[in-house]
Amino acid sequence: MRSDRRFIAGVVLLALLVRSIALGRDDLWADEIHTLQAIELDWRAMIVERFTQGHVPGYFAIAKAWSIAAGTSQAALRGPSVAFGALAIVPLFAVARRLSPSAGAARWTVVLLAAHPLLIELSREARMYPLLLLVGAVFVAATLRILDGGAGWAWLFPAAIAGPLIHPTWAFMLVPLLAAVLWSRSDGEPRRRRGIVLACLLSAAVTVAVLLPVDAQTGQELLRRPWWREIGVFVVRLVAGAGVREHFLLWYALLLAASTWCAVRGWSLLDARARRFAVCLGPGVVAAGGFASVFGLTLGPMRYVQFATIGMCLVIGAGASTGRARWLLVPALVLVLGLRFVPARTAWSTALAGVDPALPLVLVDPSARMVAEHYAGRPVSIGDPPAGAAAWIELAANADEVRVIERP
Repeated sequence: MRSDRRFIAGVVLLALLVRSIALGRDDLWADEIHTLQAIELDWRAMIVERFTQGHVPGYFAIAKAWSIAAGTSQAALRGPSVAFGALAIVPLFAVARRLSPSAGAARWTVVLLAAHPLLIELSREARMYPLLLLVGAVFVAATLRILDGGAGWAWLFPAAIAGPLIHPTWAFMLVPLLAAVLWSRSDGEPRRRRGIVLACLLSAAVTVAVLLPVDAQTGQELLRRPWWREIGVFVVRLVAGAGVREHFLLWYALLLAASTWCAVRGWSLLDARARRFAVCLGPGVVAAGGFASVFGLTLGPMRYVQFATIGMCLVIGAGASTGRARWLLVPALVLVLGLRFVPARTAWSTALAGVDPALPLVLVDPSARMVAEHYAGRPVSIGDPPAGAAAWIELAANADEVRVIERP
């Protein structure tokens, strides 16, 4: 136990490090600016505004309280996400210890989760997803502890209520986990199983209740783009994170190959119970997210179905603890981790530095308007510049520089 505590403390510190490097370097993107604008409102207005924008206010209340003490700089805004993402390692290790075939496999699992590119990326954004992962990991760990005869009730029910108050994508984890509990009736005493099912039903009721005042989000991801393409992109993001860089596709392929190799080996080492949870917290989460997006439910884009990393890393970690593929997995993962910190192609704060305030700003891509206006500190037009303007600046969403176009 003492060695486990030292190990997990080290992994949490590692997770904090990789999530904190150059935290304030990259410009805020549109969703983070939404967070900033929300927490700058008074408490009542913030709660109302979040519901009208298709969100629930749980995370934003924490972010607002944090900003009162720490400020609203780019690094400060992202501070809570860094902490939540690192702290999630503790309950995730508890999950791995109960499902992995050995202590070594559990350690590999939690290291992979701490270093997972998608989880790192989400932990470096001023959004609610790392907090959602933390509460979800607590819920899963409590569930497994109760099934094993332990006392996890004090964690289970608070997590069941807190999850839906953070983000409705909580349901992506809740439904597959309930399926795993119901899959085998021999897992745990009937009374304990009924208690877990009751907690899941309570959580589902809270989810429905908080969705009632939420304005429906229109134009879901899979309704705008072909579903097969979006699912393929999501699978790549599960391995490499959301910021996939085209020049490093070979390394992504190496990481995917090594992960697959370890997963095949790991699947043969897991017992029936671990396989059941791995399937539900892996492909089951993807299926739940795909179902919600295809049918236009207000549960958010499936690229944020981060809970699938739990089942995926559980299987890969089991294989990496004994197989030779770890020698491919480690360098590929380290390189992909390094890509998290490559400077972004577009930095609006840099692009707008020293720009003449008298020049009208005209943006080609409307989706980047909020970001440009945030760093410009003034309105940005969409489309053609005003008639008779002597000059204008065209800011392309993915341009490397600002282009000034002179007209007579």
